[in-house]
Amino acid sequence: MRRLFLPLLFLSVVCPATAQFDPERLQVGLHLQTASYAGERSAYKGAGGLGSGFGLEGAYGFSTPIGMLDAVLRIDRAVYPGIVAGRPGYPAVTKVESSESRTRMMAYARRVFATPWSIQPYAALGLATVSGTVNDEKLSGWGPVLGLGVLLPVGSGRVTLFAEFLSHMTLPNDGADLAGGDGSSPDRLRTFSAGVRYRIGAPAQRTRLVVRSPRRARLGEEMAYEAEVASDRADAYTVRWVFGDGAERVGNLSVHAYDEPGSYTVLVSATDGSETIDRRVTVTVPALLSIRLMVPETAVARESVSLSSRLEGGMGGGDRAVAWDFGDGSVAEGGRVRHTYENPGTYAVKVQATDGPETATGTTMVTVSPPPPVTLEAEIASGGAPGDALRFTADPDGGARGAEVTVTWTFGDGEQASGTRVRHAYTAPGVYSVEVTATDGTTTASRSATVEIVAPPPPPPELVVREEPAREQPVRPAVQEQIRAEPPPVEAPKPVLRSVRENAPATGEVGERLAFSVSTQVENPAAAPVVRWTFGDGATAEGPAATHAYAAAGRYAWSVRVTLGEQSIARDGSVEVKARPAPPVTVPPARVQPEVVTPPAVPPTAQQAQLDVLEIAQAPMRPKAGEEVAFSPVVRGANYACSWDFGDGTTADVCEARHAYAQTGRYTYRLRVSNGGSSAAFTKEINVESNRCVAIDRLHSVNFFANSSELIPDMRTLLRENVELLIGCPGQEIVIMAAATPDEQDAERLANQRALSVYQFYRLLGIPSNRFAAQFDIRVDSVSNVDIWQQRYARTSLR
Repeated sequence: MRRLFLPLLFLSVVCPATAQFDPERLQVGLHLQTASYAGERSAYKGAGGLGSGFGLEGAYGFSTPIGMLDAVLRIDRAVYPGIVAGRPGYPAVTKVESSESRTRMMAYARRVFATPWSIQPYAALGLATVSGTVNDEKLSGWGPVLGLGVLLPVGSGRVTLFAEFLSHMTLPNDGADLAGGDGSSPDRLRTFSAGVRYRIGAPAQRTRLVVRSPRRARLGEEMAYEAEVASDRADAYTVRWVFGDGAERVGNLSVHAYDEPGSYTVLVSATDGSETIDRRVTVTVPALLSIRLMVPETAVARESVSLSSRLEGGMGGGDRAVAWDFGDGSVAEGGRVRHTYENPGTYAVKVQATDGPETATGTTMVTVSPPPPVTLEAEIASGGAPGDALRFTADPDGGARGAEVTVTWTFGDGEQASGTRVRHAYTAPGVYSVEVTATDGTTTASRSATVEIVAPPPPPPELVVREEPAREQPVRPAVQEQIRAEPPPVEAPKPVLRSVRENAPATGEVGERLAFSVSTQVENPAAAPVVRWTFGDGATAEGPAATHAYAAAGRYAWSVRVTLGEQSIARDGSVEVKARPAPPVTVPPARVQPEVVTPPAVPPTAQQAQLDVLEIAQAPMRPKAGEEVAFSPVVRGANYACSWDFGDGTTADVCEARHAYAQTGRYTYRLRVSNGGSSAAFTKEINVESNRCVAIDRLHSVNFFANSSELIPDMRTLLRENVELLIGCPGQEIVIMAAATPDEQDAERLANQRALSVYQFYRLLGIPSNRFAAQFDIRVDSVSNVDIWQQRYARTSLR
């Protein structure tokens, strides 16, 4: 009993005094074993042979500061054969009569370690006593015991298979074999066991581990990870996190940030010392949003080049947008765009990409070289006769890609033609200089040659054949008539509109009269083409040359269409109109009033006596109520004064006048000019239309699907109608207001994205950015008794 007291004393020290008995922490085990010993016997050192036996154990789990421990009480019973071999240097003998049996009682603490695998290692440390017989002689001893083993839970965790190795050193030195020897080392009992353990009172439902973890994490941002143990004894479980990048945390709730992009496997394990549950989740950490540009380093002026970008990294889940700034004042949007640089130079191309809250920028340089010059080869007839239709052929090459190369012929007789293949007939003999010119608008090439036209020789005199009359008939002279075959009538060739080149200003000021003109090349002209201008503010004009003054600042899109028969060519562009700067206010210095000298009366000259008002130009041609109209007279004469009567009761005494009609209707205005010796008057009618922009309060609204900011085709149709109204109202600011519902994901960001979608669509259709309010009006609505569809909208207003 004295020997058995030591293990029990060890258990009382290891187990806390306040520990309460819990049936779920109680285990029993049964195992089979093999054992051997190393000790000293008789006059030589010997090793005991392998034996066999069995054992029983009981274990109870409890919590400690270092985790869950099992307090184990174990009894082994084994039978050993006799000495089978001697140590080196001693005789090798077999003593069968030295068979022995031992009973060992052990008390030790066992610590199980959590791993990512199903097999769980453990270590054991404690005390053991041994008693038995050797050849009918009784022995006893005690000493420390050290063990290592592994567990394999089966099924719900109630049953566990195990395998372990225990080493027990016995004191005194004869405590295992009754041979004291020289006492240089204690005897050792070594046992290898395998068996099964059963947990008493295990819960009917297996413990579950619920893990809440993000599937995607932003690089460098701390994310929350939570684990919940579903068990009646959840507080007995210790949760450990292994994040896959070398970091570990302990606790049900943890935060972690990844410093490198990649895909990480997060291991979550919960253990109470006797049972370990683990889960694995994969967390993807994408790289930060970056933009990769595919932009040519060189380009040619007036040739279209392709520019593309590719977005890499980013969290995704948002609407990605790419905005381009080409460095020449032009912008575009989209992952792949095309652009044409009009002038040579070096341009900085800037690109900005957005993916939800993330933004990436990129910059690269493009060197634009001049287009290759135009070259020209020509075939010119060397000569002919008057009236011959001579053939002239030109073969131009080079020039800017896509640019229209025009070919013009001058035949030296006052006639001209255009085209690469033409015919021309000279009416009189002579030597003519023919010149052909090819141009693409930037470079020009020409060739020249002489054509000699020679008159044909005169026709031979007509021969008259006379026949001798028959004797019985009187002689009658027979006259041969010359028969000339008239050539068939030549059908006049149809006129062909070959090219149109426009000339328009790029910038101007409010009220400044800007000149617009267009030049055309017509082959076989039979009639002049019809030219119609649209200036982008509701005003129009006709004719190859026109002037126009804009009443308000902004960017206006103008267009011109040239029509000749069934042919029609259109050109368009834009002009930036800036507000006219206010003149500086200066205080004139005091000065002495000069003496007034009245010049002598001078009789009017002949030039002063001739005054004539040829025309009055007005801009816009179709003004609206409240819109300022610029009047500019075209007068033949000099040193004249002007007097206006605008037809609505107002007058002015300046030649370049400005006036705004307050009401709609038709007005007859009159200009009178005089220079003291002569005077002239001009009367004209103006039609003032209603200003529909004043009455516009709200334009079409568009509605979105839940959690979406995409513009479907029906929405785009409504916004195109808005654009037509916005272009006609250039002086008013555009306000975009968008809304979302509180139950939509990230409602405020979604509302902002909806407003941005409408803004970008307007920009693509030519509405300048300076017309929009500085900020969007963003709302998250939750009004009751309102159709939920109406709370996911984007509206456009003017103010």
